[in-house]
Amino acid sequence: MALNELEGKVLTIRDQLEQARITIETSGYRDIVSTTDKNSLDTYKLNINTAYSNLLTAKADIALAKANADDAINSARSTVFNLENQLDVSQNGLYEAQVKEARAKVQLLMEQIRDVTLKSPVDGKVVRVNKKAGETAQAGSLDPVVSVLPLIPFEVDADIYEEDVVLVSVGNNVDIYLIPFPEKIFKGKVVSIDPAEKAIEGVIYYEVNIAFEEEIPESLKPGMTADVNIKTGTKQDVIIIPEDAITRHNGKSTVNVSKNGRIQEREVILGLEGTDGMVEIISGLQVGEKVVIEQ
Repeated sequence: MALNELEGKVLTIRDQLEQARITIETSGYRDIVSTTDKNSLDTYKLNINTAYSNLLTAKADIALAKANADDAINSARSTVFNLENQLDVSQNGLYEAQVKEARAKVQLLMEQIRDVTLKSPVDGKVVRVNKKAGETAQAGSLDPVVSVLPLIPFEVDADIYEEDVVLVSVGNNVDIYLIPFPEKIFKGKVVSIDPAEKAIEGVIYYEVNIAFEEEIPESLKPGMTADVNIKTGTKQDVIIIPEDAITRHNGKSTVNVSKNGRIQEREVILGLEGTDGMVEIISGLQVGEKVVIEQ
């Protein structure tokens, strides 16, 4: 499809150059256009004709390669079909072995064709090609050969520290803060968690993929920075206190409670811990009691 579009553009340019060359030879332009400009135009015509010739050659090479591959596959499949028709279990599995061999050849040809075909893992638009025909691409290189902009909605890739990722689950709701759009909080959801670790400066992280759940601005671009707040758990109508009011020691959590003019130390059981510095109290405190924060 891309070659056909390119061919149409090349033909259009060639026709335009040809029309321009005819025009400058008319009486109205013959003495106005310099010989240098005429020679330059002839050079452009020669270059575009050469490009068109190369394009036709490339199309012919691709068509021939595809035809040869199709012929090889059809031939191998025909062999399989013929051997399957001749299969006779009474002949000690001879034909069955030949069928298996032919099937293996078909599989090998299919794999060879697959190995020389460059396919995108997603539907999208090619936005950049960083290699030319004949160049070698090194395995493991950080420089992509082809860059594709997916047609699917944008996702946010977040590296989560190993102690925190155990709290994250697929389906968790997420608040997404996009740096270019500070006035808006976008809603999202965790769609996958990569099981493979990622070492960043000696620290282990895991990549979490987050999908947007609402329409995003058309001006959003791949690679932009985002901050995320993953909601691993939510509760309503619970007792919460500032984390600074809690003392942790020997596996126990205690708070200082002001009651009747005295300070009492009381053990509490903690629940969810929020990103806003507040902690849920499951037991140990009653609604309305006052806790003391040491300065």
